[in-house]
Amino acid sequence: MLPYIFRKNNNLKLLFHKGSRAKTLGIIFFGGFLGPVLLLAGLKTANAASVSIWLNMELVATAILGILIFKDTLDRNTWIGVGLTVIAGIVTTLGEGSSGLISALLITAACISWGH
Repeated sequence: MLPYIFRKNNNLKLLFHKGSRAKTLGIIFFGGFLGPVLLLAGLKTANAASVSIWLNMELVATAILGILIFKDTLDRNTWIGVGLTVIAGIVTTLGEGSSGLISALLITAACISWGH
């Protein structure tokens, strides 16, 4: 990042422009603070195999945010992939019990916070 900051004619100033300051702070808060904190809280009570499946909820979060915010359209195969990812997360959660549900929700919230 530093070589880009010191390069002439960079667009970094646009991130901290008065009109985009709230968006930039939101990106920093959700992606740089809240997402990692939620992930660590979810990791605390779950095993690694479950977490690796739940991290695939990032695909679901990205698809849903794309539809809601950017008005993206998904084809049939993409919907099937999203559905299978959700089913895999549910099946994994059922095997973990109540602590698995809490961990799954925390990790899913982390994936939504990152909002790729």
